[in-house]
Amino acid sequence: MTLSSEIVVLLNHLTNSMNNVTSPGQHAVLSTDERKAAMEHLKASVEVLASLAEAVRIDAASRGGAVAETTEKGEEGAAAETTKKKEEEEEVAARKMTAGIAFHYP
Repeated sequence: MTLSSEIVVLLNHLTNSMNNVTSPGQHAVLSTDERKAAMEHLKASVEVLASLAEAVRIDAASRGGAVAETTEKGEEGAAAETTKKKEEEEEVAARKMTAGIAFHYP
């Protein structure tokens, strides 16, 4: 399973969790503070998944886009693209590491 498909699965799980927390049955059982805490946790989880999705997008763009741009820009452009690609890969790695620390599977 790819990272992007796992992100979609987790988003689906979070949507189901949100629906459960906001359902009339749970509304009667949970206190206001408990509902608020659950929604804050769901929001934080979605934000982490959004960061991961952005990292996947950057990774995919850097893999496919660098070759096409290099052929159009020549050697000087190729050197700049290589530097840019390395920076993007470092950013992707940093985001993945940060997201891995911040998010634990339910």
